[in-house]
Amino acid sequence: AFENAQTVAAAMAQVRPELVEGTASRSGDYLLALCERWQVPARPALENEPVTSDIPALILAGSYDVAVHPDAAQVLHANLSRSQSFVFPGFGHGVLRSLPGDVDHPSCAQRLVRDFLDDPTAPLDGGCVHDAAKQ
Repeated sequence: AFENAQTVAAAMAQVRPELVEGTASRSGDYLLALCERWQVPARPALENEPVTSDIPALILAGSYDVAVHPDAAQVLHANLSRSQSFVFPGFGHGVLRSLPGDVDHPSCAQRLVRDFLDDPTAPLDGGCVHDAAKQ
């Protein structure tokens, strides 16, 4: 409901031509046609504005996340004044579930979540983030 033919065309201009010819152009057109058929109204502009808050927040992202680009984590971090953000190199979506760990041997992501939940206002030690892929 936030997209239209112009925004889809602009996005498609950023995609490699061989990918556009394969499937991408059809999926954007298909989804727009589907929204039109279901008569999905455009959403109010307010719904597309970034959330701002001073509530403590923990942001975990993967550098290869195809669902939510890691740059989105940085935008979110900038708008949440008391957030802590960590981007895990070499990981995709669902960093918390991607790393092995258990109660006795928590993964880096599990330790960050545990420590954040113990004290959401304390600065977290993210030194393990860059070595997480080696676990």
